[in-house]
Amino acid sequence: MSSERALISALQAYNTFTVTSAPFSDYVHLIHPGDFGSWLGMLNADQIGVPPRAPLMGLTAEVSGATLLIGDADGAILVDPGRYTPMPLQSRPPLAIVITHAHRDHFDGLSDALQSWKDVPVYLSEITRTLLTDSLQRDNANALARELSERAILVAPDATLTVGRFRMTAYDAGHCLGATAVHLEDAETGQGILIAGEFSRRKVGSVCHKIPQLSVNTLFVEAIHADDHLPTGVNGQNNVEFTSKLDAAYAQGKTIVIAAASLAEMQEVYAICALHQRRGGLPEYPLYVGNLRPVMKSALKHLERVEPWDLDVTFTNSIQEEAINILTCAFEGQTDDGHFSSAYAQDSANEDILWLYPERYSALKPEKAALYRVFTHASLCEIGEMVLVQKPANVCLYSGGCHGSVLAGFLARSGFALHDFSGAAGSFHF
Repeated sequence: MSSERALISALQAYNTFTVTSAPFSDYVHLIHPGDFGSWLGMLNADQIGVPPRAPLMGLTAEVSGATLLIGDADGAILVDPGRYTPMPLQSRPPLAIVITHAHRDHFDGLSDALQSWKDVPVYLSEITRTLLTDSLQRDNANALARELSERAILVAPDATLTVGRFRMTAYDAGHCLGATAVHLEDAETGQGILIAGEFSRRKVGSVCHKIPQLSVNTLFVEAIHADDHLPTGVNGQNNVEFTSKLDAAYAQGKTIVIAAASLAEMQEVYAICALHQRRGGLPEYPLYVGNLRPVMKSALKHLERVEPWDLDVTFTNSIQEEAINILTCAFEGQTDDGHFSSAYAQDSANEDILWLYPERYSALKPEKAALYRVFTHASLCEIGEMVLVQKPANVCLYSGGCHGSVLAGFLARSGFALHDFSGAAGSFHF
């Protein structure tokens, strides 16, 4: 059974660095987010090792929500054509479209992109293609699914491909099944761009990033939690409130039904519940996953050698009593039958059921459901660790609600060239 390291204070972190000379990658994610600013205040620029300003690569980055457009007059790469893509795209097609993972805010603009540029290839991982194709087919976008299949170029972890002036290498990003981080190395100068995007240092749903230290001129990272005290970089600390609700329901003999709003959220909820059971919690309650389509079940096979997925997952199409049931739920206008909402409509009067609903969709919460929180994005400290390990000349924070965050303030004070679009769209040259 795996064990997690404990969170450390600002003073402990400072002593770890100054006394033992531990590399940033060994401990920054362990700092309590509330102490992150204090720890940074103890360090000076020499200790942090802010790199000198690198020569310009002659590129422009357009940032809008989760979408990036990076390039010059000779061509560009469009990363994650999401729902927020009112960008001044060049009249010529981009060299490539890259999709980092199969979440809607990262591909909702794919239809427009494929219709606008008839021959542009789409680079993505095999799992992302499988999940994205399934999502498109469920939306009755079969023609778009076929178009994607014809244009897809699959990128395997650690594999390198040539795209225009760049050598493109993909790395596992964590965050969710199939998620990819992308490193673009200029073939002429050797300078690199790292699109870490949505990643996780800790295991989320039992997957974490495998991004090595690279040559990075400019780092792009989504800053969803760059000003929050949760999550921390230690999952056990994040999930105490959630597992306490499970334990209380178990003590009352209640059936537990948990809504999960995405495959990534289902991964994380399942991992939390299964690991909690392995550590002695809810010992007599079976754990079920319900309403998953065959494509999703197939995708989960990629985790079968990873704890806690190394044991068979039990699937069900109905609520099992005196058990934990994890059901996908309808959200953002979806109305599929068989989801959490259908089960709730049928059994909401049953007082022996604890209904749990994700807090991020609290506006849609059924009346008798309680809210729960799990975290699938990088924490403030995990993002800080990524910056300090890669030591880029430029840092771009984007696609969060935290413009002017603790992290942004630190980066600016420490001498990093900061481009903070976490609360808005914009562009910059590098």
